[in-house]
Amino acid sequence: MDVGGQASRLNPDFSLRGRVLALQTGVLNQLLSDAVLARMLDSEAKVNQPGEALTLNELFSTLRASIWSELKTGGSIPGPRRDLQREHLRRIATVLTRPSPGTPADAVALFRAEAKQLSAQIRAAGSTGNRDAVTRAHLVESAGTLDEALKAPLVRQGV
Repeated sequence: MDVGGQASRLNPDFSLRGRVLALQTGVLNQLLSDAVLARMLDSEAKVNQPGEALTLNELFSTLRASIWSELKTGGSIPGPRRDLQREHLRRIATVLTRPSPGTPADAVALFRAEAKQLSAQIRAAGSTGNRDAVTRAHLVESAGTLDEALKAPLVRQGV
């Protein structure tokens, strides 16, 4: 039944999981944009005391700790959290394999270090705890994605 075109615009099959991921992706896009990364690197030189500025290393480690917090719990990882973790992995892998021309070189180096550390944490967590089959598969795939990105040849864009 189409009441003034309303039926085609109202979809009863609403994906809350998809909407949440879209919001989280927007935040990651902003935090890990080339412009923000460059500004953060520049800000380190603009402060009187080295500890006054938020560093890229601090940003990356804070993101890793919050996005991958389930690695320490030993339990299963819910679907929406796995989605966020995959998005985080995708960002890291993209910078390692195809960084944009505007990505600062120091950021690429820190992404590489981050990938190595996260891969080790995922591997360690995958062999411990009481995790369901989906979580175990997710962790194996995640570590594999990072390892492949670390091994892949770097493709420089715009050069």
